[in-house]
Amino acid sequence: MVPLPAQGHLNQLLHLSRLVAARDIPVHYEAGEAHIRQARTRLHGWDPSSSPSIHFHPLTTPPFPNPTPIPNPNSPTIFPAHLILSLLYSMHVRQPVFELAQRLAPTARRLVVLYDSSIPYIVQDVPALPNAASYCFHSIAAFSVYSFHWEYTGKTKTTKLKNEASFIEQVPSAERCFPPEFAEVMQFQHNLLKFISGDIEAAFLDLLADEKSTGTGNVWVVGPFNPVSVSESKQSEERDASLKWLDK
Repeated sequence: MVPLPAQGHLNQLLHLSRLVAARDIPVHYEAGEAHIRQARTRLHGWDPSSSPSIHFHPLTTPPFPNPTPIPNPNSPTIFPAHLILSLLYSMHVRQPVFELAQRLAPTARRLVVLYDSSIPYIVQDVPALPNAASYCFHSIAAFSVYSFHWEYTGKTKTTKLKNEASFIEQVPSAERCFPPEFAEVMQFQHNLLKFISGDIEAAFLDLLADEKSTGTGNVWVVGPFNPVSVSESKQSEERDASLKWLDK
């Protein structure tokens, strides 16, 4: 597991680690030491120490310039600029990530590397190992992924876009959502997208696969990740219909 060092991304891949480890598959979670500590401390629903199949590997990141701009409250885009640093960090840990993959490859028949969609640069050397394969984990909604693809391809109309999903035309442009610095880093990083979550996004999952907008026709749905306990009390009958649906 190679997560982006931001809480929402660290957390998702750590929860996925639990699901994989539950099938007696060794999982190796690789991130900065501070980020591993953050992910473990903020985890809810289970104790990562309780799973002997999950191994944590702290990365040592060399010092590097931080050109991240100071947050500007008057900026036309409301974006957490400090996340740009999380993307830049990936350009400095490519070698240690590959070195760990080299050590692990001889110990297994098949080595699978799951990496965050924002940082494909890190794992570009993995295909050099004969028994290794890398898969991209996308933490955002299929709707978001397809809306970006739809915009970058000239907002082409498609007959496969169902009527109920036509509100994609109302989504703000990427230029209005992200600052130029972020767009530049993502342009450098972005190559592959694979994993999407969301049973409610079937229309967009089909479009992602049919149009190969992620670079491949192979798209898998995974989840839920977080352990959930459903109450059996009578009070649950008073819950909103949408919450009952989510409980299922």
